[in-house]
Amino acid sequence: MMSAIPIATMSDDSGEWIVNRYQLQQPICRGAMGTVYQALDARLGRTVAVKFLAQTLQSVEMCDRFEVEAKAAAQLSAKTQYVVSVSDYGVDQSNRPFYVMEYLQGTSLKNRMRPSLPLPVFLNLTQQICLGLQCAHEGIQLTRHAPRYPVIHCDLKPSNIFVTSEPMLGEAIRILDFGIASLLTNDSEQIKGFRGGTLPYCSPEQLNGQTLDPRSDLYSLGIVMFEMLTGKLPLYPRIPYSISPKFQDWQQVHQSQPPRSLTEAAPDRPFPKSLETLILRCLAKQPNDRPQSATQILQVLRELGSQFGTQSPDDLPVDSPASETAVQNQSVVLPKEQRSTPSLIWRGSIRPGRIMAQSLFAGREELATIWCMLPHARIQTIQIHQQYNTVRPHFLFLEHPHPMLLWVTTVCTPGCRFVWLPYYLDMKQPKMLHLAHLLTKGIYQVLFFDFESPHSCSHTLSLTLAPENCRKLGFWIMQSYSLPAGSPAASRQRLEAEYERLKRQIEEQCNKDKDQFNP
Repeated sequence: MMSAIPIATMSDDSGEWIVNRYQLQQPICRGAMGTVYQALDARLGRTVAVKFLAQTLQSVEMCDRFEVEAKAAAQLSAKTQYVVSVSDYGVDQSNRPFYVMEYLQGTSLKNRMRPSLPLPVFLNLTQQICLGLQCAHEGIQLTRHAPRYPVIHCDLKPSNIFVTSEPMLGEAIRILDFGIASLLTNDSEQIKGFRGGTLPYCSPEQLNGQTLDPRSDLYSLGIVMFEMLTGKLPLYPRIPYSISPKFQDWQQVHQSQPPRSLTEAAPDRPFPKSLETLILRCLAKQPNDRPQSATQILQVLRELGSQFGTQSPDDLPVDSPASETAVQNQSVVLPKEQRSTPSLIWRGSIRPGRIMAQSLFAGREELATIWCMLPHARIQTIQIHQQYNTVRPHFLFLEHPHPMLLWVTTVCTPGCRFVWLPYYLDMKQPKMLHLAHLLTKGIYQVLFFDFESPHSCSHTLSLTLAPENCRKLGFWIMQSYSLPAGSPAASRQRLEAEYERLKRQIEEQCNKDKDQFNP
């Protein structure tokens, strides 16, 4: 449990080297289990976060638990992006256990949701939390051939969920601090009595010292969801606010007090009935009355997302590749005989380099398409070298001053000759937002038109997007619903500068690769 301790009150080991690799720079925060420092990884030249187990807790049992915390986060972050990444574990020269995490820039969910979150932002962030919990509840292996044990976080709360926010990447969450996490091992003795946690977010069974399972985390998630939407807790001891509640007060509340409704807590905001029902189910006193898995909660949130025009983070094409974007230059969705149909006739001004985008039906499927007019000789070069072309999409998103997406397709023919196809999508315009939705299907078409014979399509390329691109597009779409409108011209100007930097990077990398293979 990481709590906000003023930096001035913390011991400062800045400048100290850990295992001759990590140089501590400044303390970030201190929690019940230890202290986290910002540090420099001298070997890789990057900023990291290093967490130490508190010296007062260095018993054999606590050292073992600290190691399990590191292993759990490391294994989970290898399977999901929604858990903070752990890259190293060890003991320093003073015999202090430590582990190394990614250094996150952003804020906690606790700060992000003040006073509360708009529904699209809530759906975006909550689905990510569910995906992280889903992965944790599927479990980890303590040793290579050991069975897989579910990980119960036991301290899920807004301050243990971090929200990263970058202008070109959108918002993404990381679940932090598995310091009191439990592993559901079949042969382990269950520890009786309260093991820790933050009282307003604990499940009834956790406060009673009972055996826990993933449904305990789902109770905590219900409280977090309620707070995200209303800025208030669904349950609070009926005592004067001037008196701090004690353990027994919270125990009584979680065991017997019915939670208030979303409408009670925020009467000025309308909430979908299915969402209110879901949160109240999560807050059921008996585990059997709650959703039985994070997957069940995700299903409801995804249905809500489709109603409100948002894209789920896990709603990805199952056939999409896992890493690099795959390009299917010979996969022509549009048959040659259909390329002169009325829907495929160039109707805009005719000039080389002109780019347009629109949705198009290929059979019964609606796809996003990007149209480009080029001289016949340039299109012929792309056709002749289609086996050796490198074709890739790139996406840049800007939140402020106006939500805008830059969709770039690059076609590089042998000899590092580029065709650049940039298109700016104003994410406050329904037509542009619809195109972004179509891109989340994971496929789009590039249509080439001859400048010399412009009225029909002469060549097409089909591109398949990697899952990560689909995730980002889905996040950006959800953000765009709640972001304020500003100056589209200012956002486009900023994106144009980013586009020029992107072009230089790609061209430099292409030339390096060319030199490597042609010394």
